[in-house]
Amino acid sequence: MSFLQVQFPLLARLNDAYKELPSFQDAMPEKQPDAPPSVAS
Repeated sequence: MSFLQVQFPLLARLNDAYKELPSFQDAMPEKQPDAPPSVAS
């Protein structure tokens, strides 16, 4: 279990829900054209 899940269960659930939305998926740093290789991998 991560720190986020233990200390902030509501935020963890919100994070999981947001990850399912296409607009949030498209906005992830690794999806950006100018993302450095360390983020994109």
